[in-house]
Amino acid sequence: MRWLKNHLYRLINKQKQMIKETKRKGFNFFRSYFDVYNELGDADKLAFIDALLNRQFLGIVPENLTGMAKFAYISQTHNINSQVKGYEDKTGVSLTPCLPPCLPPTHGVVTTPTEQVIVIEKEKVIEVLLSIKQIDNYILELKSQHQFLDALYMTYKFKPKTIGKIANLFKEHLKMFPKQHETFLDFRNHFKSWIGFETKKGNLGEFLKHQKGEL
Repeated sequence: MRWLKNHLYRLINKQKQMIKETKRKGFNFFRSYFDVYNELGDADKLAFIDALLNRQFLGIVPENLTGMAKFAYISQTHNINSQVKGYEDKTGVSLTPCLPPCLPPTHGVVTTPTEQVIVIEKEKVIEVLLSIKQIDNYILELKSQHQFLDALYMTYKFKPKTIGKIANLFKEHLKMFPKQHETFLDFRNHFKSWIGFETKKGNLGEFLKHQKGEL
């Protein structure tokens, strides 16, 4: 995890350089932040942490987040904004950057369509994160399906101990193209058909045994 320590060190130095722009000393790092952080890949982890720190200390609302980092942040938007508002209300210090002309207060205003979309996206993000957790559970269950795995090895001539890596590729595929699996059998059949499709396209060649006549 040296890369993360180095990144946080650089980020802390960056925050020190910007100390004149914030008077906030710290904030509570909720367990929910840690939970969604652990569901992300390395690049998305950094993007999520950057967005979280910039919002908490500088009041900057992230606009360029993409992919799972964006989903993770949206899932925590309520907690993050509540912490920022709590600090601002308690201290009277505004963290949120405001360029003239500033928008009027929104207290008592009916929820806008944009806010409604954020709520909907938050619900979708929670569903995605739960779905990823379920995929992990299904992949673990695959390990006990010895006859099924043996059949895949025999059919596609995969190298030994490679289906675990292929299963992780399938997981990444499901992140990009989510599909609801009602049962483990549904998941297993989808995995099998996906392997067949990807093998025909030549995308799993690195996992195949060398055939006779090949170098």
